Amino acid sequence: MSRITHSLVGYNRASAAIVEEFDVPDAVLSKARELACVPADDPGAIMCYALDDSRARDLANLLHAKIDIEQCDYFLEGYAYEFADDAEFRPEALDWSVWIRNDIEKKHVKVTVARRTLDDYASSHGHKDHRAVIDLLNARINGDVAKTIARGLDDGRAASGQLELTEEDLGAIFDE
Repeated sequence: MSRITHSLVGYNRASAAIVEEFDVPDAVLSKARELACVPADDPGAIMCYALDDSRARDLANLLHAKIDIEQCDYFLEGYAYEFADDAEFRPEALDWSVWIRNDIEKKHVKVTVARRTLDDYASSHGHKDHRAVIDLLNARINGDVAKTIARGLDDGRAASGQLELTEEDLGAIFDE
């Protein structure tokens, strides 16, 4: 089984390193394709398409993401994945993740939540399913999630540039 996922990817102009990456959900993909001027001969939008500052800002707004157009060049990028038939490897079994810039530390942190943590949190806190928790995370990405990252930096859990959120972190984010 194969699936194509899409991301808004920011590359640092000085180092060419990926410093920001935001998932583009299917719900906004047609607008993202339009902003990136994806040609008809790439129906899956699997290639990499440069976005000027205005279009990058428009796509970021659709994603409720903050981007740094002063330091980065942005692209709509498609990724093709092959999955086994086993449910463990299906796209809906993947973790939630996002790159977030921590302005205090002046660095980017990759924040992830394991699928099992999402499921456990959803069932123990009365949410419909893991997708409902992901929707809440996406809605609070620049507020409560950013505060949790700051705490993770303070306590050393994000020192490596990655932070795996726990059920306790989710509770703090959602004030539950």
